[in-house]
Amino acid sequence: MADYVPADWLPMFRVLREGLKFSDEAIVMTVMAGVAAMLPPQVRIRGLSMEEIPTVWVFLIGSSGVGKSPLLRALINRPMAKPIAFIDGWNEREQQGRKTAAADGEDLPAFRKRNLIYTAPSTQGIRSDFAIHGEDVPGLLVRDELNDWLKQMLDEGGAGVGDVEFYLSSYDGTYSNDVFADAKKSREVRSGKLGVIGGIQPKVFLEQLEAGNANGFNSRPLFVQMPRSRKSLVESDSLTEKLSGCLGELYLAALQDGNHAYVLSAGAEQLFTSLFDQLEDLSLQARSDEIEALWAKGPGQVLRVAAAIHFIRVATDQEELVERGLINPATVVSERSLQLAANLVMAGKTRAVEIHERASNPMLELADKLLEKARKRQGNAPGKGVALSAIRKSWSSKGRPTIAELKQMAVMLQSRGLVQVIDGGKSIRVVR
Repeated sequence: MADYVPADWLPMFRVLREGLKFSDEAIVMTVMAGVAAMLPPQVRIRGLSMEEIPTVWVFLIGSSGVGKSPLLRALINRPMAKPIAFIDGWNEREQQGRKTAAADGEDLPAFRKRNLIYTAPSTQGIRSDFAIHGEDVPGLLVRDELNDWLKQMLDEGGAGVGDVEFYLSSYDGTYSNDVFADAKKSREVRSGKLGVIGGIQPKVFLEQLEAGNANGFNSRPLFVQMPRSRKSLVESDSLTEKLSGCLGELYLAALQDGNHAYVLSAGAEQLFTSLFDQLEDLSLQARSDEIEALWAKGPGQVLRVAAAIHFIRVATDQEELVERGLINPATVVSERSLQLAANLVMAGKTRAVEIHERASNPMLELADKLLEKARKRQGNAPGKGVALSAIRKSWSSKGRPTIAELKQMAVMLQSRGLVQVIDGGKSIRVVR
């Protein structure tokens, strides 16, 4: 985390890290997504022949009870009060100006307030906002559970018709024109930018994966795995109380960013070329269309995340602002910022590949349980093996695998360098 935020910020995360046991990855990805969401819709980042809008979707994958809600509350909902207040100020000034204009006899179109954060929106509501303000105001969808949002889009015959296409266009900041039989519901969106941050139950997202990826939706989110860890009670202090205010100022600064162009430094361009080739290789070597699409989206996502990471580092004085050009200067993204962005994207992509593989091969989930049980039984005796029959007895009767299935899983874990199969295949020894 010390690479992403200033050293004097680290104590502010103590409750989240030491008490609630959130990983640095979960914290950094969430903050990064918040900054990316606040960057204005006009912002673009160029990497050689590629150009991207810094829109990021982050899905926090975890079962109920892992703490997705407290994480979002601490890092997004509370700090966003400052950007929201800024937008509310614009709304108030606009309404006051309209009152004055109306008093002077001017005929004005209906007023629609600017919205910034959506927690329980209808797609039609976001469309309506973007049709009027989409070119000027970004949007951020924040939900503790994204289940209903995803299920709505899976409803091919109901409210979800056309929703997927709209959200895909808002991910890319492109044009969309939704035409309904009821003309009052039709909306033309010239440009819109919608970030998404939320939690989702593993089983629900597996349903999304099983529905297929024909439209490319599943390749867009970055995933953070949130395992259930034992939490501790930690007293907050004057430093942890500062977190919301500091993040709020950071998000507000992103919203007010007047530099709409980001480009790569010479060193960053070389690194990006190398990353591009690496991700292309992974995509072409993929064993399924879904995983191929996941890796293929990687280079663009590295650029998107790099814009947010570099903004954070400059805004918090970890790097100096370097610009290129005289008339419309562009912010130059450093090689370091690009590398940090690549680290996050590769982690998110690796999680996504694991999720896809689990969806297509349920044996992987059972293999993880086998490894967990073996670790507990082996304890602190690294040279000791654990009998598969003993592990099987500790399994609940519901869904208990056979010895033959356990042997198959053991071989799978051995191929990943996690265990050694010993005693003629009857036992395993955990090696890492």
